[in-house]
Amino acid sequence: MKKDKLIPKRRFKEFENDEAWEQRKLGDIGDTFTGLSGKTKDDFGKGEAEFVTYLNVFNNAISNTDVTEKVGLDNRQNEVKYGDIFFTTSSETPEEVGMSSVWLGNRENVYLNSFCFGYRLKIEMDPFYIAYSLRANPIREQFILLAQGISRYNISKTKAMNIKISLPKLEEQVRIGRFFKELDNLITLHQRKLKKLKELKLAYLSEMFPEEGEKYPKRRFAGFTEPWEQRKLGDILKYEQPTKYIVENTNYDDSFPTPVLTAGQSFILGYTSETDGIKNADKNNPVIIFDDFTTSSHYVDFPFKVKSSAMKLLSLREEDYNFYFIYNALKNINYMPENHERHWISKFADFVVLLPKYEEQIKIGFFFKQLDNLITLHQRKLEKLENMKKAYLNEMFV
Repeated sequence: MKKDKLIPKRRFKEFENDEAWEQRKLGDIGDTFTGLSGKTKDDFGKGEAEFVTYLNVFNNAISNTDVTEKVGLDNRQNEVKYGDIFFTTSSETPEEVGMSSVWLGNRENVYLNSFCFGYRLKIEMDPFYIAYSLRANPIREQFILLAQGISRYNISKTKAMNIKISLPKLEEQVRIGRFFKELDNLITLHQRKLKKLKELKLAYLSEMFPEEGEKYPKRRFAGFTEPWEQRKLGDILKYEQPTKYIVENTNYDDSFPTPVLTAGQSFILGYTSETDGIKNADKNNPVIIFDDFTTSSHYVDFPFKVKSSAMKLLSLREEDYNFYFIYNALKNINYMPENHERHWISKFADFVVLLPKYEEQIKIGFFFKQLDNLITLHQRKLEKLENMKKAYLNEMFV
């Protein structure tokens, strides 16, 4: 490899004039060791020793030292040490093979699960640098090329030791490692805030709507005392089939103007340049997109197209209801689909919901709209940070 290719696209200023990074095979700078062996199902879940789980390795560039499981003491097993690196050996897709995690725990009698192998450095390296380096594209692409299998993919730890890693001097490693650790801390902070907001909304939904068999909610705005009244959802909401709004070309691009929606968790699948067959929703004429199979739903107040016909577009039959209140009443229905069938006509239209007077609906709808806007704001901040991390991982390693 040419020397100029061993300089990252993005580098801290204090290292811009430093020499190119060195490239070494993993097998030249460290040794492998095995995870747990010779164990049966009865050996797990009890005992005075611990082991690092597969999911802990898979999910975390830095292992969560609090996430271990019990196993019996066994001096034949390899104990893990501070700075050890773990690699997963198999997965359902090539892209997920060889996921790495660095262990920064110091306690004794901790082993590694049997579906991973361990790796111990023989040279001094910053543990945070190597943790994020092994998760960056240059290393991940090498692991993916080693994946072998059909229904499940595996890697050979012998071949994995031929993977090359690029090494700057230790001072630059420390600077890069600290940067990504601080970025991860910020991401974790936003994840916790978002989780708390979602939990808060669930709590308010349970308290601001009456429980089954009741006509009064536990929590209420001042001045409202009357009982809530029953109405069928089908008497409140009308539906439209989405057929004429289905996108024809799925070559999406973020520069295109019109979002393509699904009623599932992903919501916005991409953006299309198509100008025909757009559902012209707006803040004065919103709709609810309702997944007819999973029963998930989203409130939409902007123009859009849809991916498939597996949904209904719901809107108010009359103006005597607050739409955002009705949307949350729909979200608050406790129903889990058991069969793969369409649900709006067969079930949901006949579900009975409780409604307060219009003025109270407005108050509750506005309250949840503000809370949802706050959740969306934190989601966008989190997505921005996660995208930033992906970009830096691509640009700061070679």
